[in-house]
Amino acid sequence: MKANSWKSIGFIHRLYRRHTVRHALELVFLTLGSALFLIHFLLFAREIFSLESGAVNVLFTVSVGALLYIFIALLIHWGREGFRISTFFHLWEQGRDEVANRSSLLVYAEKNPAEIQRLGYSQELLHADDEWLRDYIQQRAGYKKPILFNTNTLVFAVIAVFTCLLWGMRPDTMTTRFSRIVDSLFVRGLSFEPDPLKTEEQIEVKRGQPVILKTALSEPVDADEAYIHLLTRAGWKTISADRSAKQISFKIPAVRQEMAYYFSAGSRLSNRGKVIPLDPPFLAEGALKITAPEYTEIPQKTINHLRPITVPEGSRIEIEARANAPIQEASFQYGKDRRLALFNDDKVYADFTADYSNSFSFDLLDSHHLSGVSRSFQVTVIPDATPAIEILHPKSAAPLPDGRIQDVQVHAMDDYRVERIILQSQLNYQESTNQRSLIYQYSPQAAEKIGAGTEIFASFPWNLTEMGLFPGDELSYFFEVHDNDAVKGPKIGRSQTYVLRYYTLTEMLDQLESSEQSQVSDLGELVEEQREITQDAQKND
Repeated sequence: MKANSWKSIGFIHRLYRRHTVRHALELVFLTLGSALFLIHFLLFAREIFSLESGAVNVLFTVSVGALLYIFIALLIHWGREGFRISTFFHLWEQGRDEVANRSSLLVYAEKNPAEIQRLGYSQELLHADDEWLRDYIQQRAGYKKPILFNTNTLVFAVIAVFTCLLWGMRPDTMTTRFSRIVDSLFVRGLSFEPDPLKTEEQIEVKRGQPVILKTALSEPVDADEAYIHLLTRAGWKTISADRSAKQISFKIPAVRQEMAYYFSAGSRLSNRGKVIPLDPPFLAEGALKITAPEYTEIPQKTINHLRPITVPEGSRIEIEARANAPIQEASFQYGKDRRLALFNDDKVYADFTADYSNSFSFDLLDSHHLSGVSRSFQVTVIPDATPAIEILHPKSAAPLPDGRIQDVQVHAMDDYRVERIILQSQLNYQESTNQRSLIYQYSPQAAEKIGAGTEIFASFPWNLTEMGLFPGDELSYFFEVHDNDAVKGPKIGRSQTYVLRYYTLTEMLDQLESSEQSQVSDLGELVEEQREITQDAQKND
């Protein structure tokens, strides 16, 4: 029997050839696609990040190493599936028990036909196995599977189409950029060929001010027109630039936003530059620490942003603020008081005592030598109020009590604390008889008993027996209340002056006579009522 008589064996050879071609094309497409991808990757990375030659070489080495690792991994995988047909055949039989026996029998019959006849295998049986194996390979063993996988073809096609479109639309630009990549990777000798178009990598200008962008020509450029390419928020724009023998320039009337740019002349491109608008220095954020005078007993307060504030008179205010740029000089102004402020990098510090209402601000000079004045913040100072006191009892022109013990009630108020209450009295309007008596002195215990340190209702007995009063004397009196102002000294509030009179003998007799007449009148009315009651009772009987 001839060696090629079994059709199924021929199908197995075809499977092996398709397997070999598929892996070879995978490696070819991987090599071509990786090369195209690497070129684009280096082109865009160099332009976006402005990479120098050393960085480009490092990036190239890392990328090639990664692709080489993938290439070797594919070769190892191919080797495991079998480079030789014998290895491929044995691996193909694994997991196919119904195929292995028939295929081994046919291979053995192909190599040793005499031995097969001796063992008693008929030709009909061998042909039947051959037909079964052929049908199996055609229907189930991937015989009709395409040589190129769809994923590999699609990826390579996308990269190839993108490359063709990009290089077709801008051949000069892409050729120049590719030449720069090649120059970065392969340095010829020790000489370095300068770029004929070189522009500043970064230009800083005050926002709203004009700027002239330019690139120097280190050698003649064979091109009639020159252009500047600007990248703004709206995207890339290409504008014709002014060209002279030594430079290419373009004037921007007012810089409002950050933008990137580069120049082009023929097939030559400059490096990428950037224009950064600078704002005058200002305070971006800050905090206020307010320490009220100790006598107010107001706890320390921190406000985590700058804003107008209202504080008690004499409060200590500490300011810590951050500017939008590093600071070189700073001064602080509160009202007419101007002095140097402390600063560290972009932070400024100041502190002052708020004795009067006004506003504060900072004058700043940043590291770009731009000056600016911060926003003004109003400080409203609340002065310590004068305490007040009112006599609730007794009121004006009241007579002296019989027992010479006068009950007195007062109401005192202050915004922070009533420190003391003093009673002042004068007999018959003679200064020599002036007397001062301490009625109340602040202490935590005393304030707790009375009610509070800022509002006091006090009641006390006033012993008038020690005054040596005689009939007809008049005792005038008022109260003073003192607060605890430790900034400008205690303030004093005074009540209205009231008078207590001691009746004369005549007034006392008149009062006694009036009292007796009143009693007689009341008694007469009582007798008359009794008589009327008696008469009514007799009539009823």
